[in-house]
Order: sequence, then structure tokens, then C-alpha cells
Amino acid sequence: MRRSFRHLLPYTPEQLFEVVADVRRYPEFIPYLTSMRVWDEQEEGPGFSTFKAEAGVGFGLFRERFGTLVGLDRPRGEIECHLLSGPFHKLENRWRFSPHEQGTAIDFFIELQLKSRLLQGMVDANADKVTGKIVKGFEARARQLYGEAAAA
Repeated sequence: MRRSFRHLLPYTPEQLFEVVADVRRYPEFIPYLTSMRVWDEQEEGPGFSTFKAEAGVGFGLFRERFGTLVGLDRPRGEIECHLLSGPFHKLENRWRFSPHEQGTAIDFFIELQLKSRLLQGMVDANADKVTGKIVKGFEARARQLYGEAAAA
């Protein structure tokens, strides 16, 4: 599965960056995530940091854990995530937050390849539904933290 999209939200790039960067809170508002553990946090330079995270995911009978390396680049408004371990051949995602007259333009890219062909088929068949629910989770979290139209 490979997906990318652009979405506009009425919040500042900094606000949305913080929502996405706060991975410890994901199980509170991202569907299918059941747990999150963060470790090995490193300041790599001014405004740039990395950490490792392990997420528990579940839907239906499927339960799994996967590890990622996350890079936060505040000056550029970018967040990247790369696979460390889990049921994937490949997992990458990138977020970019850019100022826009309506608030922020979010550019998002994800590439996901599971080791199991059966599970990959399920993910591919439901990719738009799953990514839609995840995006709505982030939007709801931004509304909860910053109100209806913080950047307007």
C-alpha cells in the first residue's frame, strides 16, 4: 500500500506538528493503536530529535507490535518514521506541515508492505477507510487541544 494526500486544517503548522509528534498519546485518539512505548530519545541538533517507538496495533483477530525510528525536524516542519521491527517488509511515513492561508497544508505519505500476503490484501482492500479514520483521529485531537478554528 502506498498513499499520499494533502489536507488543509485551520491550525498553525506548529500546533499540528505537536499533535503528530506526541506519539505517546496516539492510543488515545488513533484507531487500531492499543499501546505505545517510546525510548532512546536523542537531541541531534537545534530543533532536530529522534526516538524509537513501539506500537501495539489490533483490529479483529489481528494483534501485532512494530517498532519505528522517528525523526522530528521542527525547523523544516517535517516528521519521518522508518521501520525497525515488526510484521512489515517496509513501513515509511512522512509528514510535512506548511503555512497556508486557511491554516496549514499537511502533506502525508505512507508506504506499507506486510510480510503476510493475506494481511496485505486486507490492508489494501481497506486502505482508504483505514487512512480516513486515522486522519479523522488527528483532526479530532487538534480540535480537542486547540478548538474549532485556531488559525482562522
